[in-house]
Amino acid sequence: MKLEKNNRYFTVSLYAFLVIVASILFFLFLFNISYFLGLLSKLIGILLPFIYGFSIAYLLNPLMKWLENKGIKRVFKDKLRPKYQRMLSILLTFVVFFAVLALLFFTIIPEVANSISNLTHNISSYAAQLEDFAQNTLVGLLGDEEAATELVQNLGSMIGSAEGILAKVYEVVTDALPHVVGYTIQITSGIVRAAIGFIISVYVLYHKERFFAQAKKAMYALMKKERVDSLIRLGHKSNATFSGFIAGQILDALIVGILCFVFMSIFRFPYPMLISVLVAVTNVIPYFGPFIGAIPSILLVLMINPVQAFWFAIFILALQQFDGNVLCPKILGQSIGISAFWVIFALLLAGGIFGFLGMFIGVPIFAIIYTLVRSFIEERLTKKNLSTDTHDYASDENPIRF
Repeated sequence: MKLEKNNRYFTVSLYAFLVIVASILFFLFLFNISYFLGLLSKLIGILLPFIYGFSIAYLLNPLMKWLENKGIKRVFKDKLRPKYQRMLSILLTFVVFFAVLALLFFTIIPEVANSISNLTHNISSYAAQLEDFAQNTLVGLLGDEEAATELVQNLGSMIGSAEGILAKVYEVVTDALPHVVGYTIQITSGIVRAAIGFIISVYVLYHKERFFAQAKKAMYALMKKERVDSLIRLGHKSNATFSGFIAGQILDALIVGILCFVFMSIFRFPYPMLISVLVAVTNVIPYFGPFIGAIPSILLVLMINPVQAFWFAIFILALQQFDGNVLCPKILGQSIGISAFWVIFALLLAGGIFGFLGMFIGVPIFAIIYTLVRSFIEERLTKKNLSTDTHDYASDENPIRF
């Protein structure tokens, strides 16, 4: 008996088979989630050099493009073949990158470490100075030496608690010394992976056009042309949002840190390098960053010289106003496209899940997701011949006024 081919039944059977297989795999995953998470962790560990390589290439690509287009091509013009221009631009990019790292490790980090060491050794004398200053000031204000003494004693107990915390930290560090060998192995492994990552980043930077072309070729083969074109436009926009935000925030933080260091050095404030690095690093975090860096910096200066702390607080306030209203908008240009409410939401969510790194990259990633959702919604509304303007969906009794 000859069976006739029926494409409709074959398609239905194929879909049913795939649904059954997917269901089995899903339940296997649920009942063996720890095993699969272990496999995922192992896979990520194996691919970590590639993750490092692509990340390094992504961060260095803007500098390489600038050196290649604005420098090497203008200097050599047609005298060098394109592949040699690319090789030279990659070489100069890594020279600049490692020069910055050398500056960081041989000048800034030792200075910061020295400042922390001095602060740890002198905290008792700073506490005594602050206590004397507080007592003299309170006696002058209250006119009651007993009340002033009581307040100062409360302050001293707070300082004593701070010293106890530092002593506890020292004890924890001391107890961790026997594990130094294990930590050293982990650090060595991380260094090896980072070194492999740098090698991979060279290949990525050199062949980036080929990689992009191969990815587009595969996408056009597997999906409809209109969908691929839409994804490519979205990718360009997401890349512009993410890279522009990250580069702008780093440049902004660098300028703020340099201005802080220059001011503190001219007027001889204590620990200028330590405080400037703290202000610069925390300034990378949008919205909350200036407050996170300003408060401990002011408290540190307050312990050493309360009068200088007052002027330093005024300077930090003026610096952050200048940064928020002039410098940051000038560097970043147009907004990333989300309101302050969603900025706070992205910071709290990403920071709670991924820590400091999440606070750093949470806003641009959320901006990309926000753009995806908005594009999807507007596309659906357009197909239904409905307005895409949010104001049109507010009621007449409660219109959007702002």
